[in-house]
Amino acid sequence: MREIIYYIRAFKNTVSAVEYISSVAKEDIFLVLPPEDATDESMMFQLVSQPRVKSVYIFDPDNKMHEFKPDNKVFKFILQPKGRGVFTTQTTLVLKLKSDVDLYYTNLSVPFNVLNSDQIERSMRNLTQESVTFMWYHIMIDILLRLEHNEDAKREMMDTCRKAYSSSTVCSSKVLEFEQTYKSKDAAAWYTKDTFVYRIVNWALRTQDPDTIYKFRYYICDLHTHLVNTHPKFISTLGPEQQTLNLYRGQSMTIEEFNRCSAQALISMNTFLSTSEDSVVALRYAGDGTTDSVQSVFFELEIDPKLDTKPYAYLQENVIQESEREVLFSIGPIFGIDYVEEMKPGKVQHIKLTLSNNETTQIQEMKLQCKRFLNLDKIPFPETAWGSFLCVMGDFSLAKGHFLKLLDNRQLDEYSEWSVHSDLGLIYYETDDLATSLFHYEKALHVLKTHLSRAKIRIVDKKVYPSSHPIFGVAVLYNGIASVYDKMKDYGKALQYYQRALKIDMRSKPLRINEVAKTYNNIGFACMNEGSCEKALKYCEKANEIYSSPIIEDHSTISHGILATIFNNIGEIYKRQGDSQSANNAFKKTC
Repeated sequence: MREIIYYIRAFKNTVSAVEYISSVAKEDIFLVLPPEDATDESMMFQLVSQPRVKSVYIFDPDNKMHEFKPDNKVFKFILQPKGRGVFTTQTTLVLKLKSDVDLYYTNLSVPFNVLNSDQIERSMRNLTQESVTFMWYHIMIDILLRLEHNEDAKREMMDTCRKAYSSSTVCSSKVLEFEQTYKSKDAAAWYTKDTFVYRIVNWALRTQDPDTIYKFRYYICDLHTHLVNTHPKFISTLGPEQQTLNLYRGQSMTIEEFNRCSAQALISMNTFLSTSEDSVVALRYAGDGTTDSVQSVFFELEIDPKLDTKPYAYLQENVIQESEREVLFSIGPIFGIDYVEEMKPGKVQHIKLTLSNNETTQIQEMKLQCKRFLNLDKIPFPETAWGSFLCVMGDFSLAKGHFLKLLDNRQLDEYSEWSVHSDLGLIYYETDDLATSLFHYEKALHVLKTHLSRAKIRIVDKKVYPSSHPIFGVAVLYNGIASVYDKMKDYGKALQYYQRALKIDMRSKPLRINEVAKTYNNIGFACMNEGSCEKALKYCEKANEIYSSPIIEDHSTISHGILATIFNNIGEIYKRQGDSQSANNAFKKTC
């Protein structure tokens, strides 16, 4: 079965199965049941009604189902769209599963994120959760391409393949072939084969599984590089007179996904996007109808070949027949949605897309904000950038494992080492292991102070430094240590460290606006928790004043997230003082 489906889970009872299936947010599920569970009408209803369950199969090697008459509810279920039949042999079950899974992958909805016009406008003013999610794959691929493309990365990918398919003789032989023969130049050829490589990579990208994506970074970067290298040749085949290129893709998608697609929105495709030059072939893959949960969709893609975009090219070179010409885009192309209209009444919806220039103001601004938020441009060691990315996305468990592995390998310079300990301090803080958090923050502080001492930089002097100088890492760590003491309710120590951080941040030129405002706000919050509301209000108001100060030359650097937190704290202070009107006025400004 592993040669058909990459990820398999087995359960000893249906209660565990229902609990797991209910928790699944992204993957689609092909469910195989024994006859005894199939005859439990209540349990069957719970399983079939789960939105992520795609198809259900009953495996009945002892032919127990023959006892049930055709008017039985179980047989009525089998005739429903999700019911795929009763199978008495493993061979017939596997054949049916393979057929259904192959069709599923053919019609599979490409995972995508959408920003509608209102969200785009908000994202241009402020880093929103929608814009971070929208740019997830763009940031991810930027980091992956910076990682070392070496034998260790290749070995990790091969180890993952072997472990995943160790129980399948057929797949094990394909894994062995992959391990012994794969070279970077073969990336496109392996993508076109009906093998585990295509399935694992697309499963990982579709579900945003960062662990598998990282383990397959070697191959993902190879395929991306192949498209970068072959893109100019592909463009040259179009001829100088060709102003536009039209490509097509047919697929099914959930009604929920379809409802997110609206005119004037931006849509980002979050995997390698396969398209065809033949509209008839593409339309065939769209399917021929709409159900309560699925919509057939025909994408028409209009492309200006002169634009700077994600690379795209023929997946297979030297293909003569136009109907077989598959054009593959690298991860993350962004399109504008021109319009959505009904193509075949009640059956297929036509979505017209135009490929966006990578250099458009909207896209560049979102990229810049996300990179600034992640601090990516200031992280010299790409492996630490990947861990920081995981932290920001809230995957603390994977980030912790990644950083601890980096420390074990002892390949870090001093600057990267303090950064890793700092990130571990944040991870343990977020997971409420405060003692370990404090250990890593203090370790980071020791490493960074040693580094600065060697460079003859004194923390206690009053010298002004450019805002990118490593001395401001000390301020970051003081803030981290203060936040731990704050959480421990040791507000006296918290205030000491916040004040130390503030003194250092005030020595930056240009002023580190967000950091200074955040520290003032943190001091105010600690004062409030200590019961000193008047002092707390003074510091929070000072934080607010910084954002309206004439010293700010570039207002695009303002973090509206911090500004919202400041107003929220001001509201809380007024609330504690019994001034409900002032509190409500402050809370309104958080929106």
